[in-house]
Amino acid sequence: KAMFIPDQVSTKGVSSNSDCNDDKLGCWKLSFGVVSRGWADSEFPENVGYDYAYYVVHDDPHTTHTGGYLRGLTGILDHDVDAVKIDFDYRVKDFTFALGYSSEHDPNYRYCSMDQSTIFGVSWYENLWLDQCGLGAGASGGPWIADMDENGVGTLFSINSWGFDDKIGMAGPSLRT
Repeated sequence: KAMFIPDQVSTKGVSSNSDCNDDKLGCWKLSFGVVSRGWADSEFPENVGYDYAYYVVHDDPHTTHTGGYLRGLTGILDHDVDAVKIDFDYRVKDFTFALGYSSEHDPNYRYCSMDQSTIFGVSWYENLWLDQCGLGAGASGGPWIADMDENGVGTLFSINSWGFDDKIGMAGPSLRT
């Protein structure tokens, strides 16, 4: 089963695992996921414009949350984890931070930061593009953040989606799709 492990970089484990007691905030079981019809009704690469989804976690600390070594955890996701602002009306953001857990560096949280551009991965859809981003397999779904401040807080406007096999770079969909 899939689970949400916030702040996994603070794990006491040596790599990703299912032991929620070695994670600072513990783990939340995911109740269900939601994907776009455009993603479900087509196959890669034709569905790249819809390569995003979200999970729902029911706020029942007795059935959805387990573990965590931080004192004072309630087990209610909205109380224990800060929300991230999301921009569904993305226009143009220049400097971008893309974050993710590339499997070759597990469990380290990695990032790239640069001005972004666009690329046509398929002829009909213009993806957002980070041409020098070296995040790799495992980083898919990681956030693209704009306007990040010195505390690491910013606005999510895309996610890591795909890259080429023969060169670096990371594409992300516009959440306006």
